Amino acid sequence: GVGVTNNSQKEPNKETIDALRAYLNHPGMQMIHVRDVESYTWIKDNLSPKCRLFYSPDIVCSLPLLEKRRGLEKNPTPVFGILTRKTAKPDQVQTAKIIASVEHFKALGWKTRAILLGTGSTLDDDLADFEKRKIVVDEVVVRDSNVALIDDVISCDLLGSMKFHGCIVGMIAGVPTLSWAQTDKFKNFYKNIGRMDLIAPLGGDQTAKLLAEGIAPLDEARLAQISQEARDALGELVRRYPDSEYAA
Repeated sequence: GVGVTNNSQKEPNKETIDALRAYLNHPGMQMIHVRDVESYTWIKDNLSPKCRLFYSPDIVCSLPLLEKRRGLEKNPTPVFGILTRKTAKPDQVQTAKIIASVEHFKALGWKTRAILLGTGSTLDDDLADFEKRKIVVDEVVVRDSNVALIDDVISCDLLGSMKFHGCIVGMIAGVPTLSWAQTDKFKNFYKNIGRMDLIAPLGGDQTAKLLAEGIAPLDEARLAQISQEARDALGELVRRYPDSEYAA
């Protein structure tokens, strides 16, 4: 995996392109996997790697979350969950919109839950940021365990998330999840599912519009297909590298 850093540069310059092309065409590079067709197309057109290049949904989609959620007991009171993250500078308008969403569901009699998705040092940062925002919910979940966090996410009836993998876990489990971010990776993921209507950046009024008009259930057949595509990609990794951690 290649780490992703924040970069305000919209288009990479020639020096960056050349460095990436040299890296991806190194003799030791055996295979390149990306998580959406848009990334695949850009790499193919701009970097021309010689090794196998393919795409499949994000690896987290391979988890059998749809089946797991079907086995959960129905909440006696519906739950609206929010997943926030540390930002360089908490935006007051952004925070106000999150609070408005929380208050909307409180008024409907729903339970509200804040889930701190980070673990380790990221959890500390996210918790500090959440406390600064002064968002009042019925329950704050702080657990440094991926399994427990997933259970808390998929047991919600509706989610709003600033975190990419929070969106993935929710959506793949069949929980309608408002994406409170609109970078390419979020848009590409929601486009693949066919639910661009759930891209609801906090800078706009899409969240309020969705809540007023109602949110259609997710297409579980499509979710199951995406999950299977991710599992198939993992299967290829296992076949190619039987001694790797993926085969464990």
